[in-house]
Amino acid sequence: MACRISRALTAFSVRCQNEMLACIQFKTTDTHRPNVPACRAVRSDDALPSESKGRKMTRLIATLTLDDAKLMLSAAEAKAAEFSIAYNVAVVDAGGHLIAFVRQDDALIGSIDLAIKKAVTTRLFDKKTDYLAKLAQPGAPLFGIDQSNDGNVVIFGGGLPVIRDGRLIGAVGASAGSVEQDIAVAQAAVSAIDLMPADSQLLTSGKEQRR
Repeated sequence: MACRISRALTAFSVRCQNEMLACIQFKTTDTHRPNVPACRAVRSDDALPSESKGRKMTRLIATLTLDDAKLMLSAAEAKAAEFSIAYNVAVVDAGGHLIAFVRQDDALIGSIDLAIKKAVTTRLFDKKTDYLAKLAQPGAPLFGIDQSNDGNVVIFGGGLPVIRDGRLIGAVGASAGSVEQDIAVAQAAVSAIDLMPADSQLLTSGKEQRR
């Protein structure tokens, strides 16, 4: 056992000596690149400008939070009560992912999917769903858009974006009544956020996107 260890250490020592000799030989014989040190370890950020070295290439994404969504749903429910209609309302974040959803007692089962997809559609195209509906009529520029994204696009009115400081931070979708009522319920949800001071919202929720 001791002999095997001794032979291994000897082999390792010889390999190290050979690598050092190769390094010295490269340094003394390389006449084409005299300013480049031989056997230099190159850091991954050496190619970056000096002011960028060591800095993460990230950016924070502003988005709605769960607290925001709860406030929006509460406002939407209050508006729905004015119409005496049980509503389905969905809120998605800046990435189009569902944050919160409410189905009031006896709300139409078929409207569950519509409410969620109205919110998602709004985020997919950053447009109100009633606006998309106008552009999707036969002969209009976006005719057939409702067949995109595996048919998950819903262009009935009732999907609205939530915008703060020029950035879309989420969306809301409402479904159960007429188009006008759906829009009114969704607008009530958006207005609940619009009335809040900007610094009271956790818009930068710690999410980071690498470039």
